[in-house]
Amino acid sequence: MKKGIAYIILVVILAACSAKNGMPSLRETFASKDDIPFGTSMAFSLTKACFPNTNIQVSTRTASETLGWTSNTGSLYISISHYFFPKDADLNAIYNFVADGNTAFISAIQMDSSFLAGMYSNMLHAEIFTHMMPVSLTKTSLHLQDTSSAKNTYSYFYLPFASYFSKTDSIISRTLGYNQFNKPNCIVIFWGKGRLYLHCDARAMSNYFLLSGNNAEYFTRLMQWMPQNPSVIYWDDFYRRNSVAGKDGSGSGLAFLFTLPALAMAFILLIFLLLIYMLVGAKRRQRIVPVIKAPENASVKFAEAIAGLYLNQKDNKTIAEKMILYFNEYTRAHYFMQANISTAEFNEALSRKSGVAKEWVQNLSLHIHKLQNASQVSDSDLLILNELVQQFYKSRK
Repeated sequence: MKKGIAYIILVVILAACSAKNGMPSLRETFASKDDIPFGTSMAFSLTKACFPNTNIQVSTRTASETLGWTSNTGSLYISISHYFFPKDADLNAIYNFVADGNTAFISAIQMDSSFLAGMYSNMLHAEIFTHMMPVSLTKTSLHLQDTSSAKNTYSYFYLPFASYFSKTDSIISRTLGYNQFNKPNCIVIFWGKGRLYLHCDARAMSNYFLLSGNNAEYFTRLMQWMPQNPSVIYWDDFYRRNSVAGKDGSGSGLAFLFTLPALAMAFILLIFLLLIYMLVGAKRRQRIVPVIKAPENASVKFAEAIAGLYLNQKDNKTIAEKMILYFNEYTRAHYFMQANISTAEFNEALSRKSGVAKEWVQNLSLHIHKLQNASQVSDSDLLILNELVQQFYKSRK
């Protein structure tokens, strides 16, 4: 019921703004001069109120250019942005700036993992999961270490504060704030002579959050942990405009990918697989090879045709003569013997060379001699001749 009422109030406010000046932009600029819901003009004004005697310099340059040459030891550096992915030179400048006795306050929705690793910390970006699984608007809150009672929680109606620091070094760091799930979202790291404050919910510094209820007190209490009278306050206006700092100060989405080792490796692997696909796909695909039939033996077909002709005409005599002629040609080609079926010497020599029993050779010779002298050949005699010849072929060595 309370969620429904809060949602109705938000719709009424946005509708009222739309009726007067048009629908307000929900773009998260985090700019110190922007009065839109997710600008930081309110945070900038509260900073002036907290440090009335300190000069605030708005820097549009990288951290190495802003902090690299400073000799101050009591300065304050404030950076509020969606992405905080500085280059190595900027990281070293921030490390040295804090180690010399200065203070840095960095609030971002996503921070460079190498930057956090240098401080022995790690951060779970809840925004990564919202891209995979849409999250509905809800009443969300956070609180500080010394204001954890229910009446002192700071809340508003928008995307939940779910990011938190999943790893910290208890020796050099302390937890100062928590999100609605009681996970640490604000820590202080004691580095050298100075302090580094890290906050993973930059929307808590926006106009929309600070102007909701008494949430301005949240930012004021954060500033109370900073040095009382900093010599200079550097308000960063560079990283909120550039998600990733390039050499020329410009940012790009591709550069952002290469700041995270896992994303960089995945991107390189994707390009590599795409190139392989293009190279393989560029080759002309081979057509299906047709099945080539084995060439037919025309002589066999011719012999079958002639034999069929003789069989149809019942000319057994001619078939027998052809079989005898083929047998004689076989003995001449394989055993170099001129056929002379009637002699006993031929039968004995053929049996010796072929390895076929002498009795079988004699039976074959007698049957051949019988058919050669016969004027007609019966079907039974033709079958006996075929059986004797085939048995000779099977028995030879």
